Amino acid sequence: MAEDIVDSLRREISETQKRREKLNTLKLTFVTGLLGLGGVKFDDNGATTYQLLYLAPLVGVFFDLLILGEHFSIRRIGAFFRTECGDKGEKEWQVFVRKKRDIFFKYGSIGFTVLIFLAAIVLLWMSQNSFTIRDGIWFFMIFLVFLTVTIWGRIALNKLDNDDDK
Repeated sequence: MAEDIVDSLRREISETQKRREKLNTLKLTFVTGLLGLGGVKFDDNGATTYQLLYLAPLVGVFFDLLILGEHFSIRRIGAFFRTECGDKGEKEWQVFVRKKRDIFFKYGSIGFTVLIFLAAIVLLWMSQNSFTIRDGIWFFMIFLVFLTVTIWGRIALNKLDNDDDK
């Protein structure tokens, strides 16, 4: 019976990793599309869709939240293996992985979202030749949500990693 649970959890990790990868691809696709369409001038009369630039960072942050949820699911299963699983090899592997986490994805993902903000602000300024206080407040509020989600998510992930240290 224990083997069935372990196999089932391993399959769940694999499926969750695939979903997380799809979310990363969708984030890149949607945000790039919004930034691209928002920065386009369609005719000489000035018809644009610059309003899409307001959505790009918001969409990026929402995708970050979904990706973080999938990441949390994987870490939760790893914590279960590390603390509750009877297989010594599995426990040792999870302890090793916990100490050697991939930092490149974390910083790459955060960096990409920051670039989304910067690109949206620059493209908005270029399309309107101005950047108003209202624009600044909009982007600042979304950035606060991004920081909150990022910090809260890191705390939750670190708690999963350190629960068995008590």
